[in-house]
Amino acid sequence: MDHKISVIIPCYNQGHFLQDAIKSVTRQTYTNWECIIVDDGSSDNTKEVANNFSQKDERIKYVYKSNGGLSSARNAGIENASGNWIQFLDADDVLEPQKFSMQLQSVGVNEEISRIVIFSDFAFGKSENVFEIENRTSPVQFKSTNYFEELITRWETDLVIPCHSFLMSSDFFLKDGIRFDENLPNHEDLDCWLNVFSKNPEVIFIRKILCRYRLSDNSMSTNMKLMGEGFLQVLDKHLQIKSYSFEIHSLLKRKRLDVLQRYKRFDIMTLNEKFSSRKILKEYYRNRVVDKFKKAGENISGKIE
Repeated sequence: MDHKISVIIPCYNQGHFLQDAIKSVTRQTYTNWECIIVDDGSSDNTKEVANNFSQKDERIKYVYKSNGGLSSARNAGIENASGNWIQFLDADDVLEPQKFSMQLQSVGVNEEISRIVIFSDFAFGKSENVFEIENRTSPVQFKSTNYFEELITRWETDLVIPCHSFLMSSDFFLKDGIRFDENLPNHEDLDCWLNVFSKNPEVIFIRKILCRYRLSDNSMSTNMKLMGEGFLQVLDKHLQIKSYSFEIHSLLKRKRLDVLQRYKRFDIMTLNEKFSSRKILKEYYRNRVVDKFKKAGENISGKIE
């Protein structure tokens, strides 16, 4: 079977990073791919950067759309994809040259492609230079074959897998109709992965760093309150899926309580959730009282001086 990979790069005003992302695709040792750059209504030089590559390589396609957000851009890329595999790649991240070849080798050239997920280790790169590795690690390995359950229970506590670490069968998207939820403020990736892993796919892990994630202090992932809101919306959404088993619903509820506690969203807890969180609540309000008195003392001291 001809293993064609569709690379989807959404870009919104990140033309200054886009060249690195595209070059990491053109440098792949495996060459049967198409690269779909989705310009999500950028006002910078995204179009110029993308066209500079597409004019030199017919495998690279430029798609423009009005601004709709990351999920909307990724979905537009899916609609334009024709490969057997989907590779998501954000405009500020990069792939290692051997990523496609190593991940496809794990499948075998003659194996039928049907709902397979392949993923690998990744490294954090500095904001100004993604190729300069940050001294920071994050676990990407599952501890068992209960992948769906682990995504629920371990996500963001001791499991993080960036989108470009994955290589996924296009069947999930082109046949099953899975898309990124455009109504979510964030955590759209977790929502998508839950939908993918709920299909009970074959999962293959490559124990090698095959991509790099650029760290940025200005990214949405540093806005804790907004991130907590998105996480809770994903969990609430999946709690509404009636086809999930009682055990899965229990895990989702437990994770929801964990997220409420971790993001300190005591204001929206139910009475039962507050009772379960009473030790954390006590510590939280005790610290607030201590901080309040400390600031009051500092103000009095300042006035005396």
